[in-house]
Amino acid sequence: MLTLVALGLENTLGDKTTDKLMETIVRECGNSGRTYKSALIFAVPDAAENVREATRNMLAWEAIDDDDETKDRLDEAQKRLLARNFNRAKSDIKESIWRAYRNLYLLGRDNSLRQIDLGQITSSMAGSIVELYLNELGRTDEITKGVGPNKLIKYWPPALTEWSTKSGDRYNRRWHPRFGPPSMAVNIH
Repeated sequence: MLTLVALGLENTLGDKTTDKLMETIVRECGNSGRTYKSALIFAVPDAAENVREATRNMLAWEAIDDDDETKDRLDEAQKRLLARNFNRAKSDIKESIWRAYRNLYLLGRDNSLRQIDLGQITSSMAGSIVELYLNELGRTDEITKGVGPNKLIKYWPPALTEWSTKSGDRYNRRWHPRFGPPSMAVNIH
C-alpha cells in the first residue's frame, strides 16, 4: 500500500523547512518510528504564488457571479462574458495546481529522499493528478502491481541456486520495498 503525502502551499520546493518536514514524516509516525518508509510518496509544490493568484482570480469572478444585484445590471453579452471568464478562472486554477505539483519525492536506495521532476504537466495528461503520478512511477518501474520472474532472477543472489516462493517474496521486498507480491494492488490513500 502506498501513501501519497501532498504538502500544502506553505511547504514549497527547496525550502529547508519542507525538507525537514519530509524527513520527519519519513522517520517518525507519531511517537514511534515509521515502519514502511518507502511506501510514502511526497507531492511538493514548486511555488505557491501562481496557485494563490489563480485562486484570487477565481474567487473574484465567483463573487461577481454570486451577486444577483450586479448580475441584474448586466446585459446578455456581459452575462455570457462573465460565465466564460468564471469558467476560464476555474480551469486556470486547476492547471496552476497541476503545474505546481510536478515534483515527487521518494525514499531512495541510500535511505535519503530523492526528487522526481515530472516536467511540464497539464490536466490533459491524465484523468487526475494521482493517476498521472501512478502512470509515471509505473513507467519508470518505481512502483508495480507485481514482480515478474525476470526481475526476480536479475536480482537473485548468485550464492543461492534455488528458492521457495516465500523466500522469493522476502527478497523481493528487501530489494525494492515498493514492489509487492504479484497479487498486491497499488492503493493510494
